[in-house]
Amino acid sequence: MNFLKRNSTKIFCIGSGKTGTTSLEMALKDFGYKLGVQEKGELLINQYIKRDFGEIVKFCKTADAFQDAPFCFKYTFMALDQSFPKAKFILALRDNDE
Repeated sequence: MNFLKRNSTKIFCIGSGKTGTTSLEMALKDFGYKLGVQEKGELLINQYIKRDFGEIVKFCKTADAFQDAPFCFKYTFMALDQSFPKAKFILALRDNDE
């Protein structure tokens, strides 16, 4: 059973690397969510640096859920929250490097 109604909202995994984002990606796929192509998201780094979130928001219309860059970067979640008011954000943390 799906914990969120599929396609009713966007899901953004905003944790940094090594916090389980790949595991979250696999779980969301198992639940039937279409994941954004990570490599395409990573190519949006220049837009993030300029704080031009338009292309990032446009990219977010291509799938249901997203993880890693540029979603884990500071401030990105603010632009996404404004663009997708019903979005869910999953912040994964870790205590130490081990």
